Amino acid sequence: MQEKVVAQKLEEQELKKKQQENASQAYMKNVYETLKEGKLGDIKVDRKTQAMLYNGLVQPNYPSVSGRNTNLLGHLLEKYQFVEPNYALISEALWLLQDPTGYKAKIMDKGAQKSVEKTVRKLKSEQSNVGGASLGVNQAEKESTKRSTKRKIQRPTNIFKRI
Repeated sequence: MQEKVVAQKLEEQELKKKQQENASQAYMKNVYETLKEGKLGDIKVDRKTQAMLYNGLVQPNYPSVSGRNTNLLGHLLEKYQFVEPNYALISEALWLLQDPTGYKAKIMDKGAQKSVEKTVRKLKSEQSNVGGASLGVNQAEKESTKRSTKRKIQRPTNIFKRI
């Protein structure tokens, strides 16, 4: 009876191992399929970034707090939670993971606001430049009219001049 229990447990372990292997293969395939186009949503990704993302999601190269190895995503989450706490960054990552569309919309609004501020600054500087330049032009015109309105000295005509 004990042999049957041991055999059954070994069989269960083999089954779990196969399931984990299948899940791992499916995960790697899905990550590859997601990144192979060179786009994430509507954002283009270069080859170097593609490779970094793929390896970061698939390769368990980093030690974890639990003692097992983890991928770059898990490593960075642990790093910014425990080793070098950066709770603002972790909160942003959580917000992005929980509500991607809301997070992206907020980022787009912030970008649009920055763009408007930049445009307003450019318009104000151009307006001040135009005002300064027009004064310069008017000043030049005034000086030229002053020169032309000066009295000219009447010189006698040259007697040696050819007719």
